[in-house]
Amino acid sequence: AFGLKAKKAMPSGQNIAAIASRLYTRLSKVAAHRVKQIHAEVDENTKAAILQAIRARQNGDVKENQGHSVRQTVPFLTLEEFCFGAFQDPLALPYALAFERFCPRDQPFGEDPEAGLSDAERFCLSHHEPVAIPAESAAVHDPNLLTRSEVVLVREIFDHCRASNFQEPLDLVKETFGQESLRPDVWKRIHGASMRTFQEMTQGIRPELYNFYRKVCPGVQPVQLQMFSSWLEEYDRMVEQKRHLESAEASFSRHSAQEISVAKDARNLPPLQADHRARLERIFDTIDTEKCGYLTHDQISSYVATHSADLQDLHVNHTLAEDVCMDRMEFIAFLCRDHFYIPPEIPRFEIGLVDRLLELEVHRQRRSVKLEEDLFRDKFKHGPDDELTAALLPEVTEKDWQQWNAVFDKADLDDDHVLTEHEIQTAWHLNKDLSTLLLELETQGKGVQKHTFLAALLESFHLRRPGFAAEAEAES
Repeated sequence: AFGLKAKKAMPSGQNIAAIASRLYTRLSKVAAHRVKQIHAEVDENTKAAILQAIRARQNGDVKENQGHSVRQTVPFLTLEEFCFGAFQDPLALPYALAFERFCPRDQPFGEDPEAGLSDAERFCLSHHEPVAIPAESAAVHDPNLLTRSEVVLVREIFDHCRASNFQEPLDLVKETFGQESLRPDVWKRIHGASMRTFQEMTQGIRPELYNFYRKVCPGVQPVQLQMFSSWLEEYDRMVEQKRHLESAEASFSRHSAQEISVAKDARNLPPLQADHRARLERIFDTIDTEKCGYLTHDQISSYVATHSADLQDLHVNHTLAEDVCMDRMEFIAFLCRDHFYIPPEIPRFEIGLVDRLLELEVHRQRRSVKLEEDLFRDKFKHGPDDELTAALLPEVTEKDWQQWNAVFDKADLDDDHVLTEHEIQTAWHLNKDLSTLLLELETQGKGVQKHTFLAALLESFHLRRPGFAAEAEAES
């Protein structure tokens, strides 16, 4: 295996059996914990069925239809997560390190370093015989190749020059993009590539980006052009992610400012009475003819102009932004903000947890954008250095842990252990931007799973919960 021909280098059958036994014992404990959790959450009939199945296995009288004993097995998913270190078990560390070395799940930005290579050029391993050494591909340290940042900038220069049919003098192009933004030899090659592209245009040949890259990087291979393409896609995703982050930060800032305003109003204004609130909600429903849950600038302005008598006691004279879009709570606050304090329907403890989750997601996205920006500035540093190892964090108190679970369970209207956008908006009166931001805590699926919710709170408060990974596996 791996080119090792000596049998002494391979583990013996006895060693393999010992390791398998240890793995099975450890994974059985995970399974036992799962059964314990399920038993605590189901009805009496299901509990009785679980106990009966356990006794049957222990007595060895569980039979299949063919009359053979049922073979006890470990689910593959459990084995996979154990070997990847999901349970933070020291026994799994050698396997996790081996997989991380040869099968990294966190390959930067989904990049395949062997994309476009032939089978003969790909790196491979075998568990039963030596493998051929991969054929050498193009030189990795070719000075003609461009870095990530240079690939992006050359595309911008190409688009800029194409707008002037490649007739703009190089000195003006350098002034536009900054002479120091590229190496002198790259500028020289861009100048030659621009002149050749202009000559091709006079012959009726349309300029094309990857032909331009070939002129700037003589001898560039198809696999390297494919790498350029993947870098450009990553950069475009980063720009879109940055735009999305700016919108999320603006929404969160408005949310925080509104909470500060509510706290201030609580000290200076009388509370909004229930009958008055019900009246304003009826007005909202009247305006919201399409029942979409939001009102536009035109809808609100039209109603205020034609029903001033109904709103006379509120003296509405606020100016609306042209692009305003208000949900029910924002509309009530708009009409009442100078006259009444709107008592929050949500306990302050819940509001505080939701704010921590929103702040955490903004921080995550900001950090992600920063890492990718650094990558395209050719100063990428893999991951932050200031995070504590999980084992060094203090433990969350049992009281707080139970309260966090209760907050989730209260919002989870259908008890499926997943918070949908509707449940988030209903439970915490968040607008669409903020509910979408909260949903982004979950990287998979269309809702926030309970495990994700609790893990995010642990991260936000810099706490840990011993055995939390095993608890999450048991719940799933």
